[in-house]
Amino acid sequence: MKRSFLFAKWIMWGSLCALVVLKLLVRLGPITGGVSLPTPALFVVSESIRLGMTFTVTILVLAASLYIILTKKYADADKKWAYGAIGTILGYWLGSR
Repeated sequence: MKRSFLFAKWIMWGSLCALVVLKLLVRLGPITGGVSLPTPALFVVSESIRLGMTFTVTILVLAASLYIILTKKYADADKKWAYGAIGTILGYWLGSR
């Protein structure tokens, strides 16, 4: 495999690991660094972490997918996962909440 294709796969796996860590952080509760915060502040901290991780994973996956799609050196079979990743991201952001 080409080195840039492997790099794109590493970005995808890194994004998946980031999502797993995010889920664990949400289950464990907000991390406040030992400071006792009132309940609304705890919610804001956990929401800001979730939103930041969501944007980070979205940007990384989109960058890797667009790189694979827009470069001419990959076969159509190599581009299928990239199209699927972009479709998944669009479905996530356009889906109802």
